[in-house]
Amino acid sequence: MNHELRQIVADLFETDVEAVNADFVLSTRRMQGSLARAKLDAAIRHRLGIKSRSVYSVKSYGELQSALFGSNGQDSETNASPAGITNGTHLDASKMSSKTTLEFGSSLSCGIDIEMVESFPEVEDYWKDSFYTNAFSSVEIAYCLLQEHPRMHFAARWCAKEALKKCDRVYLNEDMKNIELVSNSDSPPRFRVYRSGHPEVIQVAVSISHTPHLAVAMVCKTAGA
Repeated sequence: MNHELRQIVADLFETDVEAVNADFVLSTRRMQGSLARAKLDAAIRHRLGIKSRSVYSVKSYGELQSALFGSNGQDSETNASPAGITNGTHLDASKMSSKTTLEFGSSLSCGIDIEMVESFPEVEDYWKDSFYTNAFSSVEIAYCLLQEHPRMHFAARWCAKEALKKCDRVYLNEDMKNIELVSNSDSPPRFRVYRSGHPEVIQVAVSISHTPHLAVAMVCKTAGA
């Protein structure tokens, strides 16, 4: 499994597997943000059958290897938060990035996310690709594939889910696939989360927008919602 993990990292970084050693740095620009980490997570789940939140926080291949194949053979950082997601930080305009959480007193909480559409892989079969099947429900995949530019719509839905996680920490460690964004021409987009196979409506307001190059989403929740 160690060799397969090295191959996964090599493929993601488009480098030779021999270059991947314990000191190989994962916290580079290529791996900034939760989207890049989610691609690594999806590949590990698909090819190794391992689910680990530590994928979102490790800084080197050695740390990743230890987290996945430690002495007890179990994930040692199951409660790690995805990289780039903050827990209720206040907006600082001088440090604003694509991953921002806003809180206005205790009455309103908002999350924002923006992504480049080109960051989402173009694949032959979206129904079988591990990244898309881990991140989106079958309803979402079907909707996006009916659109002229599917990746643009996938990107918008990803942003919406990331914004929700920043807005409400209850969903911080929820699998992306369990969170579903439903939209149609007759009503605003809305979220539902699947728990034990049953959908529950999430009481938040969500707004999404996209161009062929960028997708953005904002989610807001009032106290008590």
